[in-house]
Amino acid sequence: MAVPATAAQAAGSGPAAVTVSAPAVERTAAATADPLAGNASADQAIKAAEAGRPVAVRAAAAARFTGTSSISRFDTSLNKFAVLTAKGDLKFRGTKDRAPKVIIAWSANGRNNWYRAKTVAVRGGHFSTSFNAPAKGFYAAVYQGTSKIRGSVSKILKEQRTETRISGFDAGPEPVRRGHKLTVTGTLQHKTAGWKAYGKQKVQILFRPKGDRKWYLRGEVRTGANGTFRKSFTADVDGTWLPVFFYPDGKHFVGVGKEDFVDVR
Repeated sequence: MAVPATAAQAAGSGPAAVTVSAPAVERTAAATADPLAGNASADQAIKAAEAGRPVAVRAAAAARFTGTSSISRFDTSLNKFAVLTAKGDLKFRGTKDRAPKVIIAWSANGRNNWYRAKTVAVRGGHFSTSFNAPAKGFYAAVYQGTSKIRGSVSKILKEQRTETRISGFDAGPEPVRRGHKLTVTGTLQHKTAGWKAYGKQKVQILFRPKGDRKWYLRGEVRTGANGTFRKSFTADVDGTWLPVFFYPDGKHFVGVGKEDFVDVR
């Protein structure tokens, strides 16, 4: 089975240490959080967000407004590659915005210190976007409004996955004689109050022959209770070995180890 090089690269992207759709992650609305609470106007909030400062997620009320807005069907999902997808609908009553944009705001606790994660254009009343995201956080969609249209904020959703990594990976001996045994070893870990062993999981062993651009699946091995794995192969050509935890459950990210080149003589 050939594995594109991009798949292996993606396994190492995302939040720091992740070090990559699976069942939807658990999402909970922050019942005690009120995204409309605060003392900043929508315009001030957007300016602060664009400048990278905390954004007060609030839409200001004013008698001069001739139109209102509302965000509905807001939904988020965080995949195994640490990419978050946010989507929803923006509707108007009265005056309409001809070129509306929505900010996807992120907060570590869902109560304050909101930051702009992405600004997305609304087309046909719908918005959808994807971007690299941290392992944990709360999200809300914010429409800033205009001088004539009152802004609005969506419900708040929480997304979270656990980071994984493969440490201490080694392929050897180096060099190795053609036709002789080559063994790969390593430890799969997940970040739960620190890095801990992640046992009883399957790790994929990829191989890229020297001069080739593609990764190939050479085998699969299950980790022990202490997260360690060990598997042997017959050495045939020079190349690079790479361990990947590519099929996590819906609560974990993909994990990857370091590449190890082995000279076959």
